[in-house]
Amino acid sequence: MILVFGGTTEGRMAAKELEEAGSVFYYSTKGGEQQLTLLHGQLISGAMDREEITEFCNSNNIRLIIDAAHPFASELHCNIAEASKILNIPVIRFERIYPPRDSRIVWCKDFSDAVSIISNEFKRHSVEPKRHLEKCGHLVSECRDSAAKQRNNIAAQRRDNTGRKSWRLLSTAGVQSIPKLRPLEEAGIEVFHRILDRPSSRELAYRYGVALEHLCFYRRDEDENVEIDRVGPDAILLKESGLTGGYIQKTEAALNKGIMVFAIERPLMPESFVTVNGPYGMRRMVEKLLPEFFPLHSGLTTGSCATAAAVAAAKCLMEGICPESVDILLPDEENISVDTCCAVSLETERCNTVSSQTESETQNALPTEPETNSSVSPEAERCSTLFSASELHDTISSEPESQLDRLKGIKAEAFVIKDSGDDPDVTDKMEIHAKVFLLDSADILIEGGAGVGRITLQGFDYPPGEAAINKGPRKMIADNLKRLYPNNGFKVIISVPGGEDVARRTFNPRLGIEGGISIIGVSGIIKPFSEEGFINSIRKCMDVAKASGCSRVVINSGAKSENFLKDYYKELPPQCFVQYGNKIGDTISIAYELGFRQITLGVMLGKAVKLAAGNLDTHSSAVTMDRDFIATILKSAGCEKELVEKAQSITLARELWDILPDNLLQSFVNEIKMRCKKVCLPLCPEADLIIFLIDDSGKIY
Repeated sequence: MILVFGGTTEGRMAAKELEEAGSVFYYSTKGGEQQLTLLHGQLISGAMDREEITEFCNSNNIRLIIDAAHPFASELHCNIAEASKILNIPVIRFERIYPPRDSRIVWCKDFSDAVSIISNEFKRHSVEPKRHLEKCGHLVSECRDSAAKQRNNIAAQRRDNTGRKSWRLLSTAGVQSIPKLRPLEEAGIEVFHRILDRPSSRELAYRYGVALEHLCFYRRDEDENVEIDRVGPDAILLKESGLTGGYIQKTEAALNKGIMVFAIERPLMPESFVTVNGPYGMRRMVEKLLPEFFPLHSGLTTGSCATAAAVAAAKCLMEGICPESVDILLPDEENISVDTCCAVSLETERCNTVSSQTESETQNALPTEPETNSSVSPEAERCSTLFSASELHDTISSEPESQLDRLKGIKAEAFVIKDSGDDPDVTDKMEIHAKVFLLDSADILIEGGAGVGRITLQGFDYPPGEAAINKGPRKMIADNLKRLYPNNGFKVIISVPGGEDVARRTFNPRLGIEGGISIIGVSGIIKPFSEEGFINSIRKCMDVAKASGCSRVVINSGAKSENFLKDYYKELPPQCFVQYGNKIGDTISIAYELGFRQITLGVMLGKAVKLAAGNLDTHSSAVTMDRDFIATILKSAGCEKELVEKAQSITLARELWDILPDNLLQSFVNEIKMRCKKVCLPLCPEADLIIFLIDDSGKIY
């Protein structure tokens, strides 16, 4: 059993991920005001101290705690840490993602430090506003002249009877911070507090003695400039609350107006916590610490494996270390840890410089079985071929030449054993290799080696002749290398031993990809589902949508189309959006069975042409794109013979967006939507069914 401490966006994400397991868990909030509909999770409310946490865990057989509470809930974090130590159960900290600390901001250790620094700054500003502050190593740079004039004009309108300018501080640190900032008011600073717009926060603020005119209320999606313009503050105080806490929006709005920003550093978490900063990392850690919770385990895409291998090889080359695991940044900006089989080799094309082995000898040497010591894994044996990275760097550092100059021409190689989890993936347990070279330029060049397919047809992210490494993985590799080594450039060669043989069991030959597998992945993570399990998960999500009171359900194929539809239906809560994957027919049937009579189907062109042809399951194993049927649609839309013939040579349906002329685009869209609706309506005869066709840029038709 799992106990989640939530009440935050991270808590909501954790609960959503845990719901997919179909297992019971507990979700705890302090006040019970977070609106959350759970099917398997049980909601509990009320603050708990160490003894109460310990008792609850003992009574409910809790074997894992997930701390997704607010980063500034320090007392709770300490209570969780102490209780987990008594019980000897692990704690996963679901942390927020934090941007780098901005040097334009004045950083304060805690509220006491903030009060001291702000008070000193107020004294400096009591006669004429200045733009410099040097206190405890902090420095506030000069603001723009125009911004300074703007603030002076605001301040000039606020003079008290003594002729001194009042000084205004807008605090977004929350209602609990009001007593901590009382010394600032006593020093003569006019403090405005922005708090959550809910009854408990209002009541507490009034209890603390704050007048209504000094309260501002946080409202979702409201422009940060609104309250700043209304209050006209000289400075803003906020907490380092991370991306989900609106930190960037608050700071940028203030800094762009030349307003001083003071930020309180987030407190450190207990060292015993295992930290993740996203739902995928949390799920993988739950699978590791409590394996039985998720019936089916997640895995990694080939793109994530290639990225991890490239990072490991780059670390070997640049730092002389052979990491057993590396952290990589996923497209959603969360970090996950990936086990690597260290550096396979360090070689040089100038072989007499470092090694006497030729490259062909090295390649032949890599798969050799270990000769001795059965207690050492084959991977560990292979990590020691040629020479160690540290020996290379010891040699380089003793030479008078620049280390980077010495590294040019040397290549490091590392690999990752692909873990597909419980997904039936033919690439499971394959080795994804990356060779990394240092370049003279700052570019990142990515190429495919043996076992990686080559594109032979038009219609992919890259032209024929290029390696079948999709745009997503290429960006992941480049972003991760630049994050570690922003001033350096690399050439990366991805290879997959045995990839050519395995590719014959995939759809690559049919798609015109020859000679190996594709390096793919949008999210970086594979979520496994048996067909029955996937349909059950759709039903669970639909149950949650129904329980939340939604009158309309919006079904979509995945995260990409869902994000576009959420922008369209801004008024709908997240529970109203349900992903169908490829099971369009089953999803509509479930929605109708549960009583939904307003259904929106969002579909992208690849699935739309399959659906329009009568295929309610659009998975590539069940149906492939029918060019003759597409030709029929184009003719019905009024397209000329030349265009119809051109469409016969497309590889992917999305190429139609590029070849259709503007004057025929809408008639083509209408024809597709009409045919899709005709296929779907028998499943929901009395429903108001809306079908949206979505292009790759997110435009909704």
